[in-house]
This record gives sequence, C-alpha cells and structure tokens, in this order.
Amino acid sequence: MKNTFLGVILFVIFLSCSSKKKHIIPQRKMVPILVDIYKANGVMSMNYSFKLDYTLDSSLLYGWVMDKHNITKAQFDSSLVYYTKKTDALNKIYDKVITQLSKMQDNLSSSNKNEETKTNVIWKEKRKYHLPVDGPRSKVPFNVAITETGLYTISAKIQIRNIDQSVNPHITAYFWYNDGSETGKREYFNVTKLRKDGYSRNYSCSKRLTNKKYTHIKGYILDDDNKEPGFIKQAIVSDLIITIQK
Repeated sequence: MKNTFLGVILFVIFLSCSSKKKHIIPQRKMVPILVDIYKANGVMSMNYSFKLDYTLDSSLLYGWVMDKHNITKAQFDSSLVYYTKKTDALNKIYDKVITQLSKMQDNLSSSNKNEETKTNVIWKEKRKYHLPVDGPRSKVPFNVAITETGLYTISAKIQIRNIDQSVNPHITAYFWYNDGSETGKREYFNVTKLRKDGYSRNYSCSKRLTNKKYTHIKGYILDDDNKEPGFIKQAIVSDLIITIQK
C-alpha cells in the first residue's frame, strides 16, 4: 500500500503545472483530499469503458476531487509540492491517509464477508399449536428434507404453562439418513431445555452439517422424559422455522 500511495503522489505531482507557494492547504485537509485522490486513481486503473468511444479521463476524476473539497488545482499543486519538501509533515499526512485507507479496506472486507454468508429459510410451519387441544401429549414433530451442508438452526416461539405435566421438556433435533438400520443414522443437536413458567419465549438450537449423506432434519419441538402416558401438556408453539447458513 505504501508503494502504491507514493506512486499516486508522484503521478499527481507529474500532472501538476504550478509549484508556487500560495494558499497552502492545512495538513488536516490534505488527508481526506489525498484519500480521495487515491480512490480516484484506483478507479482509473480499472480502465472502465462505459461506451466504445469513451474512457475515463484522469482530469475528470481529479477535478471531481477538487470540486468536492472546494479547492483549486493551483492550491492543490502548490500544497503538494510544499509538503513533498517537508519530510516530517508529509510522513504525518501519509500515516493518516494509510490509516483511513486501511479502515476502509477492513470495512469492505467485512462487508464482503457478510454478503458471502447467507441465511436461507428452508422450512416454515404456518400452523400454531395449542396443547392440549391439538393433542394432549403431542411432541410437535418435524421432518424436513435437506440437500446442502451448512449451519442449520431450528427456532420457535414456545409458551409452557406452570401446570404442564411434562417431565424435563426440551427440543430434540437430529440429522438423519437411511443406513438400513431400524432407526436410521442420526447426528443429534445439543438438547435445548424449555421453561415451564407461562411466559412465551423464543428458543433455538443450531448444528453445522458437514456430511452430505444426511437427507433429513428431524425431531420434536416439545419432547419430554415422561414414562407414563397419562399426563397432559399445556403449551403453545408458533413461528417454527428452520434455516441454513452457508
């Protein structure tokens, strides 16, 4: 970056036609100007061609920088020549320009990374479950086909009343494929425990899939450890969604 920056400075000096010491631009104003000059030089180096008979003109790009900062080319030329003779001042300006350019590059890299990471909804349950009306002991099962590897997340809004008779209510989820066994091959998510306090809460559990053999994601939103069948669940489940982050 340092060599490129110095190259830009030398290139601008080469374009300069005036070296008189007049109206010297302060260091604090030179920094954003040179940042924009660097950016303009980067655009020019891309050699864009918007039309067959049109190419970017350096005078147009640098002219835009002058207009943006409300300075004349003569002011900029004089200031640049002046600072190139002041090594300490030029180094201070250079350090600040590089700092700003580095921050811009970091922000761009972060933005690109966020764009590369996309979250897609692969399944959404529109139905709202009311227990015991929709089944006194229903576990609210789900069984969704999957075709890609990535980070899978199961989320739902769940309300379990204090009088619910479930023992250790929790979410059970696992990746599955048919390996010829009775239950199939399973890879379980960590168990997500549910609270029985009457409050509606958002719950989720996630697991990254790396093995393409798995064909489904299965489980129960209202699983329990009850041994006896004679009990009643008191719960509401809504907004059941499964997403994948690639």
